[in-house]
Amino acid sequence: MNRIRCLAVFSLILGLWSPAAGPCAEVQLRGRTGAPAEALSLWYRQPARQWVEALPVGNGRLGAMVFGGVTEERLQLNEDTLWAGGPYDPVNPEAKDALPQVRQLIFDGKYKEADRLIAAKVMARPLKQMPYQTVGDLLLAFPETTAAEDYRRDLNLDTATASVVYTASGVKFTREVIASPVDQVIALRLAANQILTATMESVAAEGAANAQQLPSRRSGGGLDPLLELRPADTGPTQSPLARDDDGGEGLAARLSFTARDAGDYHLYARGSGAGRYRLAASVATANPKPVADLRPGVTERHQLTAATASAPVDGGGGAGLFHAWRLRGRAGQTVTLDLRSDAFDPVIEVLGDTSLGRTIIARDDDGGEGANAQLTIRFVRDEVVDVRARSLNGDEGEYQLSATTP
Repeated sequence: MNRIRCLAVFSLILGLWSPAAGPCAEVQLRGRTGAPAEALSLWYRQPARQWVEALPVGNGRLGAMVFGGVTEERLQLNEDTLWAGGPYDPVNPEAKDALPQVRQLIFDGKYKEADRLIAAKVMARPLKQMPYQTVGDLLLAFPETTAAEDYRRDLNLDTATASVVYTASGVKFTREVIASPVDQVIALRLAANQILTATMESVAAEGAANAQQLPSRRSGGGLDPLLELRPADTGPTQSPLARDDDGGEGLAARLSFTARDAGDYHLYARGSGAGRYRLAASVATANPKPVADLRPGVTERHQLTAATASAPVDGGGGAGLFHAWRLRGRAGQTVTLDLRSDAFDPVIEVLGDTSLGRTIIARDDDGGEGANAQLTIRFVRDEVVDVRARSLNGDEGEYQLSATTP
Protein backbone atom coordinates (compact mmCIF):
# COMPACT_ATOMS: atom_id res chain seq x y z
CA MET A 1 0.00 0.00 0.00
CA ASN A 2 1.38 3.34 -1.00
CA ARG A 3 1.13 6.21 1.45
CA ILE A 4 1.97 9.88 1.11
CA ARG A 5 3.10 11.66 4.26
CA CYS A 6 3.51 15.40 4.50
CA LEU A 7 5.00 17.12 7.54
CA ALA A 8 4.25 20.83 7.67
CA VAL A 9 6.13 22.71 10.37
CA PHE A 10 4.78 26.08 11.43
CA SER A 11 6.49 28.59 13.70
CA LEU A 12 5.78 32.23 14.54
CA ILE A 13 7.45 33.45 11.35
CA LEU A 14 4.58 31.93 9.36
CA GLY A 15 2.52 35.00 10.22
CA LEU A 16 -0.56 33.99 8.22
CA TRP A 17 -3.24 36.31 9.61
CA SER A 18 -6.77 35.62 8.48
CA PRO A 19 -9.33 37.82 10.27
CA ALA A 20 -12.06 36.84 7.85
CA ALA A 21 -11.76 33.12 8.56
CA GLY A 22 -15.17 31.53 8.83
CA PRO A 23 -16.58 28.20 9.89
CA CYS A 24 -15.94 25.06 7.85
CA ALA A 25 -17.97 24.67 4.68
CA GLU A 26 -20.92 22.31 4.88
CA VAL A 27 -20.14 18.73 3.86
CA GLN A 28 -22.37 15.68 4.06
CA LEU A 29 -21.21 13.23 6.75
CA ARG A 30 -22.23 9.58 6.58
CA GLY A 31 -21.71 6.61 8.86
CA ARG A 32 -21.01 6.40 12.57
CA THR A 33 -17.41 5.60 13.36
CA GLY A 34 -16.45 4.04 16.67
CA ALA A 35 -14.37 5.39 19.52
CA PRO A 36 -10.57 5.71 19.17
CA ALA A 37 -8.30 3.00 20.55
CA GLU A 38 -7.00 5.26 23.32
CA ALA A 39 -9.61 5.32 26.08
CA LEU A 40 -8.25 8.57 27.49
CA SER A 41 -9.48 10.68 24.57
CA LEU A 42 -11.94 13.42 23.74
CA TRP A 43 -13.65 12.50 20.48
CA TYR A 44 -16.46 13.78 18.27
CA ARG A 45 -18.28 12.76 15.09
CA GLN A 46 -18.45 16.26 13.56
CA PRO A 47 -16.05 19.20 13.00
CA ALA A 48 -15.93 22.13 15.42
CA ARG A 49 -18.19 25.01 14.40
CA GLN A 50 -16.96 27.49 17.01
CA TRP A 51 -13.77 28.12 18.96
CA VAL A 52 -14.93 26.49 22.19
CA GLU A 53 -15.53 23.20 20.34
CA ALA A 54 -12.03 23.03 18.81
CA LEU A 55 -9.36 20.75 20.32
CA PRO A 56 -6.23 22.34 21.85
CA VAL A 57 -2.56 21.47 21.48
CA GLY A 58 0.31 23.44 23.00
CA ASN A 59 3.80 23.30 24.44
CA GLY A 60 3.70 26.25 26.84
CA ARG A 61 4.94 28.80 24.29
CA LEU A 62 3.02 27.84 21.15
CA GLY A 63 -0.62 26.81 21.00
CA ALA A 64 -3.24 25.89 18.44
CA MET A 65 -6.96 25.18 18.40
CA VAL A 66 -7.71 22.45 15.84
CA PHE A 67 -11.17 22.68 14.25
CA GLY A 68 -11.05 19.47 12.20
CA GLY A 69 -12.98 20.58 9.13
CA VAL A 70 -13.32 18.31 6.11
CA THR A 71 -13.20 20.83 3.25
CA GLU A 72 -11.21 23.33 5.30
CA GLU A 73 -8.94 22.69 8.26
CA ARG A 74 -8.43 25.66 10.55
CA LEU A 75 -5.68 26.01 13.15
CA GLN A 76 -6.05 29.11 15.33
CA LEU A 77 -2.51 29.92 16.51
CA ASN A 78 -1.11 31.51 19.67
CA GLU A 79 2.37 32.52 20.83
CA ASP A 80 2.98 33.55 24.43
CA THR A 81 4.70 36.90 23.79
CA LEU A 82 1.92 38.38 21.63
CA TRP A 83 -0.12 40.73 23.80
CA ALA A 84 -1.80 44.10 23.31
CA GLY A 85 -0.08 47.17 24.74
CA GLY A 86 3.46 47.21 26.11
CA PRO A 87 5.44 46.27 29.22
CA TYR A 88 4.20 47.83 32.45
CA ASP A 89 4.49 47.48 36.23
CA PRO A 90 1.07 46.88 37.80
CA VAL A 91 2.26 47.22 41.40
CA ASN A 92 0.33 49.89 43.31
CA PRO A 93 2.92 52.01 45.19
CA GLU A 94 0.35 52.82 47.89
CA ALA A 95 -0.47 49.18 48.67
CA LYS A 96 2.20 48.61 51.32
CA ASP A 97 1.24 51.63 53.42
CA ALA A 98 -2.48 50.94 53.03
CA LEU A 99 -2.30 47.27 54.06
CA PRO A 100 -2.26 47.87 57.87
CA GLN A 101 -5.29 50.17 57.53
CA VAL A 102 -7.13 47.52 55.51
CA ARG A 103 -6.41 44.87 58.14
CA GLN A 104 -7.61 47.11 60.95
CA LEU A 105 -10.85 47.92 59.12
CA ILE A 106 -11.49 44.20 58.64
CA PHE A 107 -10.77 43.49 62.32
CA ASP A 108 -13.21 46.28 63.22
CA GLY A 109 -15.90 44.76 61.00
CA LYS A 110 -15.89 47.73 58.63
CA TYR A 111 -15.93 45.65 55.48
CA LYS A 112 -17.32 48.27 53.10
CA GLU A 113 -14.68 50.78 54.18
CA ALA A 114 -12.00 48.12 53.73
CA ASP A 115 -13.30 47.33 50.26
CA ARG A 116 -13.20 50.99 49.25
CA LEU A 117 -9.66 51.41 50.55
CA ILE A 118 -8.51 48.27 48.74
CA ALA A 119 -10.04 49.49 45.48
CA ALA A 120 -8.40 52.90 45.86
CA LYS A 121 -4.91 52.01 47.12
CA VAL A 122 -4.19 48.26 46.96
CA MET A 123 -5.44 46.94 43.63
CA ALA A 124 -3.08 46.86 40.65
CA ARG A 125 -2.73 49.76 38.22
CA PRO A 126 -4.09 49.10 35.69
CA LEU A 127 -6.55 46.72 37.28
CA LYS A 128 -6.84 44.47 34.22
CA GLN A 129 -3.86 43.03 32.40
CA MET A 130 -3.24 43.49 28.71
CA PRO A 131 -5.34 41.07 26.61
CA TYR A 132 -3.72 38.00 25.08
CA GLN A 133 -3.84 38.16 21.27
CA THR A 134 -4.12 35.50 18.57
CA VAL A 135 -1.29 35.18 16.05
CA GLY A 136 -3.78 34.30 13.35
CA ASP A 137 -5.31 31.35 11.52
CA LEU A 138 -3.70 28.68 9.34
CA LEU A 139 -6.24 27.49 6.76
CA LEU A 140 -5.85 24.29 4.71
CA ALA A 141 -8.43 23.90 1.94
CA PHE A 142 -9.68 20.60 0.45
CA PRO A 143 -12.33 22.07 -1.88
CA GLU A 144 -13.17 19.00 -3.98
CA THR A 145 -14.50 16.98 -1.04
CA THR A 146 -18.30 16.99 -0.94
CA ALA A 147 -19.03 14.01 1.30
CA ALA A 148 -17.17 12.04 3.97
CA GLU A 149 -17.76 8.75 5.73
CA ASP A 150 -16.81 7.54 9.21
CA TYR A 151 -15.64 10.98 10.33
CA ARG A 152 -13.98 11.32 13.73
CA ARG A 153 -11.82 13.95 15.38
CA ASP A 154 -10.19 13.33 18.73
CA LEU A 155 -7.61 14.55 21.21
CA ASN A 156 -5.44 11.80 22.70
CA LEU A 157 -4.81 13.01 26.25
CA ASP A 158 -1.95 10.53 26.70
CA THR A 159 0.09 11.57 23.64
CA ALA A 160 -1.31 15.14 23.30
CA THR A 161 -2.13 14.49 19.64
CA ALA A 162 -5.16 15.99 17.89
CA SER A 163 -6.34 13.77 15.02
CA VAL A 164 -8.92 13.87 12.23
CA VAL A 165 -9.88 10.70 10.34
CA TYR A 166 -12.45 10.26 7.55
CA THR A 167 -12.98 8.52 4.21
CA ALA A 168 -13.83 10.41 1.00
CA SER A 169 -14.21 8.88 -2.48
CA GLY A 170 -12.80 5.63 -1.17
CA VAL A 171 -9.65 7.25 0.23
CA LYS A 172 -8.93 7.28 3.97
CA PHE A 173 -7.49 10.60 5.14
CA THR A 174 -5.70 11.22 8.42
CA ARG A 175 -4.43 14.45 9.97
CA GLU A 176 -2.41 14.67 13.17
CA VAL A 177 -1.32 17.83 14.99
CA ILE A 178 1.22 18.02 17.83
CA ALA A 179 3.08 20.81 19.66
CA SER A 180 6.68 19.79 20.33
CA PRO A 181 8.35 21.31 23.43
CA VAL A 182 11.76 20.04 22.27
CA ASP A 183 11.67 21.49 18.76
CA GLN A 184 9.41 24.44 19.66
CA VAL A 185 7.12 23.91 16.68
CA ILE A 186 3.53 22.98 15.93
CA ALA A 187 3.63 20.13 13.40
CA LEU A 188 0.83 18.92 11.14
CA ARG A 189 0.97 15.50 9.43
CA LEU A 190 -1.27 14.75 6.44
CA ALA A 191 -1.67 11.11 5.38
CA ALA A 192 -3.77 9.07 2.93
CA ASN A 193 -3.85 5.41 1.91
CA GLN A 194 -3.34 6.33 -1.76
CA ILE A 195 -0.83 8.47 -3.63
CA LEU A 196 -2.15 12.02 -3.86
CA THR A 197 -1.03 15.34 -5.29
CA ALA A 198 -1.04 18.34 -2.97
CA THR A 199 -0.63 22.04 -3.75
CA MET A 200 0.27 24.59 -1.09
CA GLU A 201 -0.42 28.32 -1.51
CA SER A 202 0.05 31.18 0.94
CA VAL A 203 -2.58 33.92 0.68
CA ALA A 204 -2.42 37.22 2.56
CA ALA A 205 -5.43 38.27 4.58
CA GLU A 206 -6.51 40.92 2.08
CA GLY A 207 -6.14 38.48 -0.81
CA ALA A 208 -8.24 35.89 0.95
CA ALA A 209 -10.97 38.42 1.65
CA ASN A 210 -11.08 39.54 -1.98
CA ALA A 211 -10.84 36.05 -3.45
CA GLN A 212 -13.68 34.54 -1.45
CA GLN A 213 -16.29 36.06 0.85
CA LEU A 214 -16.09 33.95 3.99
CA PRO A 215 -18.58 34.21 6.88
CA SER A 216 -17.05 36.15 9.75
CA ARG A 217 -17.25 35.85 13.50
CA ARG A 218 -16.81 39.57 13.92
CA SER A 219 -19.57 42.08 14.46
CA GLY A 220 -18.50 44.03 11.39
CA GLY A 221 -18.88 41.05 9.05
CA GLY A 222 -15.89 40.12 6.88
CA LEU A 223 -14.21 43.49 7.36
CA ASP A 224 -12.20 45.12 10.13
CA PRO A 225 -14.22 48.32 10.71
CA LEU A 226 -12.74 51.82 10.83
CA LEU A 227 -14.57 55.14 11.29
CA GLU A 228 -13.25 58.55 10.21
CA LEU A 229 -14.97 61.95 10.42
CA ARG A 230 -14.05 64.95 8.25
CA PRO A 231 -15.58 68.32 7.34
CA ALA A 232 -17.83 68.08 4.30
CA ASP A 233 -15.58 70.40 2.26
CA THR A 234 -12.52 68.10 2.53
CA GLY A 235 -11.78 64.83 0.78
CA PRO A 236 -11.04 61.35 2.12
CA THR A 237 -7.28 61.90 1.80
CA GLN A 238 -7.28 64.78 4.30
CA SER A 239 -6.46 64.18 7.96
CA PRO A 240 -9.65 63.30 9.87
CA LEU A 241 -11.03 65.36 12.76
CA ALA A 242 -11.69 62.14 14.65
CA ARG A 243 -10.83 58.52 14.03
CA ASP A 244 -11.43 55.15 15.64
CA ASP A 245 -9.27 52.18 14.75
CA ASP A 246 -8.49 49.15 16.92
CA GLY A 247 -5.23 48.39 15.11
CA GLY A 248 -6.58 45.51 13.05
CA GLU A 249 -8.06 43.51 15.93
CA GLY A 250 -11.48 43.36 14.26
CA LEU A 251 -13.36 44.98 17.13
CA ALA A 252 -16.37 47.18 16.56
CA ALA A 253 -15.39 50.80 15.86
CA ARG A 254 -16.76 53.59 18.08
CA LEU A 255 -16.16 57.28 17.54
CA SER A 256 -17.22 60.31 19.58
CA PHE A 257 -16.81 63.90 18.36
CA THR A 258 -17.75 67.33 19.67
CA ALA A 259 -18.40 69.76 16.82
CA ARG A 260 -16.55 73.06 17.25
CA ASP A 261 -18.50 74.83 14.50
CA ALA A 262 -21.95 74.34 13.01
CA GLY A 263 -21.89 72.75 9.58
CA ASP A 264 -21.87 69.50 7.62
CA TYR A 265 -19.53 66.61 8.34
CA HIS A 266 -18.84 63.41 6.42
CA LEU A 267 -18.47 60.09 8.25
CA TYR A 268 -16.40 57.49 6.38
CA ALA A 269 -17.03 53.81 7.22
CA ARG A 270 -14.03 51.83 6.00
CA GLY A 271 -12.98 48.19 6.20
CA SER A 272 -10.06 45.90 5.42
CA GLY A 273 -12.19 43.91 2.97
CA ALA A 274 -15.69 43.30 1.71
CA GLY A 275 -18.51 42.57 4.11
CA ARG A 276 -21.73 43.73 5.73
CA TYR A 277 -21.78 46.25 8.56
CA ARG A 278 -24.20 48.13 10.79
CA LEU A 279 -23.81 51.86 11.49
CA ALA A 280 -25.64 53.75 14.24
CA ALA A 281 -25.34 57.32 15.50
CA SER A 282 -26.52 59.14 18.60
CA VAL A 283 -26.38 62.77 19.66
CA ALA A 284 -25.92 64.30 23.11
CA THR A 285 -25.48 67.89 24.23
CA ALA A 286 -21.90 69.04 23.75
CA ASN A 287 -21.20 70.19 27.30
CA PRO A 288 -23.48 68.38 29.76
CA LYS A 289 -23.63 69.70 33.29
CA PRO A 290 -21.33 67.67 35.55
CA VAL A 291 -22.92 65.71 38.38
CA ALA A 292 -20.27 66.91 40.86
CA ASP A 293 -16.53 67.10 41.45
CA LEU A 294 -14.70 63.78 41.29
CA ARG A 295 -12.25 63.80 44.20
CA PRO A 296 -9.20 61.53 44.33
CA GLY A 297 -9.44 58.92 47.07
CA VAL A 298 -13.26 58.95 47.15
CA THR A 299 -15.37 56.21 45.54
CA GLU A 300 -18.63 57.50 44.10
CA ARG A 301 -21.62 55.14 43.86
CA HIS A 302 -24.55 56.17 41.69
CA GLN A 303 -27.49 54.89 39.66
CA LEU A 304 -27.27 55.59 35.93
CA THR A 305 -30.69 55.82 34.29
CA ALA A 306 -32.23 57.70 31.39
CA ALA A 307 -33.82 60.04 33.93
CA THR A 308 -30.53 60.81 35.73
CA ALA A 309 -28.21 60.92 32.69
CA SER A 310 -26.19 64.12 32.33
CA ALA A 311 -27.53 64.79 28.84
CA PRO A 312 -30.42 63.64 26.67
CA VAL A 313 -29.36 60.97 24.19
CA ASP A 314 -30.84 60.39 20.73
CA GLY A 315 -30.59 56.63 20.16
CA GLY A 316 -28.53 54.03 21.96
CA GLY A 317 -26.11 52.87 19.30
CA GLY A 318 -23.34 55.38 20.00
CA ALA A 319 -23.04 57.49 23.12
CA GLY A 320 -25.38 55.47 25.34
CA LEU A 321 -26.07 56.94 28.78
CA PHE A 322 -23.49 58.72 30.88
CA HIS A 323 -22.89 60.81 33.96
CA ALA A 324 -20.39 63.65 33.55
CA TRP A 325 -18.01 64.37 36.45
CA ARG A 326 -15.61 67.28 36.86
CA LEU A 327 -11.97 66.44 37.67
CA ARG A 328 -9.35 69.06 38.53
CA GLY A 329 -5.70 68.24 37.88
CA ARG A 330 -2.33 69.90 38.36
CA ALA A 331 0.51 69.97 35.85
CA GLY A 332 2.51 66.74 36.12
CA GLN A 333 -0.17 64.95 38.18
CA THR A 334 -1.13 61.37 37.31
CA VAL A 335 -4.66 60.14 38.03
CA THR A 336 -6.05 56.63 37.60
CA LEU A 337 -9.79 56.37 36.93
CA ASP A 338 -11.66 53.15 37.71
CA LEU A 339 -15.27 52.48 36.64
CA ARG A 340 -17.05 49.30 37.73
CA SER A 341 -20.54 47.98 37.18
CA ASP A 342 -22.30 44.64 37.32
CA ALA A 343 -25.29 46.08 35.45
CA PHE A 344 -23.71 47.35 32.21
CA ASP A 345 -20.55 47.40 30.11
CA PRO A 346 -18.68 50.47 31.47
CA VAL A 347 -16.68 52.96 29.42
CA ILE A 348 -14.61 55.89 30.72
CA GLU A 349 -14.19 58.98 28.55
CA VAL A 350 -12.18 62.09 29.44
CA LEU A 351 -12.96 65.38 27.66
CA GLY A 352 -10.55 68.31 27.58
CA ASP A 353 -9.86 71.49 25.63
CA THR A 354 -8.07 70.92 22.30
CA SER A 355 -7.64 72.82 19.05
CA LEU A 356 -10.91 71.18 17.96
CA GLY A 357 -12.76 72.43 21.01
CA ARG A 358 -13.96 70.37 23.95
CA THR A 359 -13.48 66.79 22.79
CA ILE A 360 -12.48 63.35 23.99
CA ILE A 361 -8.77 63.16 24.83
CA ALA A 362 -8.68 59.71 26.45
CA ARG A 363 -10.92 56.65 26.58
CA ASP A 364 -10.96 53.16 28.00
CA ASP A 365 -13.17 50.75 26.08
CA ASP A 366 -12.75 46.97 25.95
CA GLY A 367 -14.63 46.61 22.67
CA GLY A 368 -17.84 45.43 24.25
CA GLU A 369 -16.32 42.59 26.29
CA GLY A 370 -18.04 43.72 29.49
CA ALA A 371 -14.87 44.17 31.58
CA ASN A 372 -14.49 46.99 34.10
CA ALA A 373 -12.93 50.15 32.67
CA GLN A 374 -9.68 51.67 33.95
CA LEU A 375 -7.76 54.61 32.55
CA THR A 376 -4.63 56.49 33.68
CA ILE A 377 -4.14 60.09 32.55
CA ARG A 378 -1.33 62.58 33.14
CA PHE A 379 -2.04 66.30 33.25
CA VAL A 380 0.42 68.38 31.21
CA ARG A 381 -0.99 71.60 32.66
CA ASP A 382 -3.38 72.77 35.35
CA GLU A 383 -6.75 71.85 33.89
CA VAL A 384 -10.34 70.87 34.59
CA VAL A 385 -11.53 67.90 32.54
CA ASP A 386 -14.88 66.15 32.24
CA VAL A 387 -15.01 62.45 33.09
CA ARG A 388 -17.87 60.48 31.57
CA ALA A 389 -19.04 57.34 33.36
CA ARG A 390 -20.80 55.75 30.43
CA SER A 391 -22.76 52.63 29.54
CA LEU A 392 -23.01 51.06 26.13
CA ASN A 393 -26.29 50.60 24.26
CA GLY A 394 -28.33 52.72 26.68
CA ASP A 395 -28.09 50.19 29.52
CA GLU A 396 -29.02 51.34 33.03
CA GLY A 397 -27.82 50.34 36.48
CA GLU A 398 -25.58 51.05 39.46
CA TYR A 399 -21.89 51.84 39.11
CA GLN A 400 -18.94 52.99 41.19
CA LEU A 401 -16.32 55.47 40.01
CA SER A 402 -13.06 56.34 41.73
CA ALA A 403 -9.99 58.48 41.04
CA THR A 404 -6.64 57.73 42.67
CA THR A 405 -3.28 59.47 42.60
CA PRO A 406 0.17 58.01 43.35
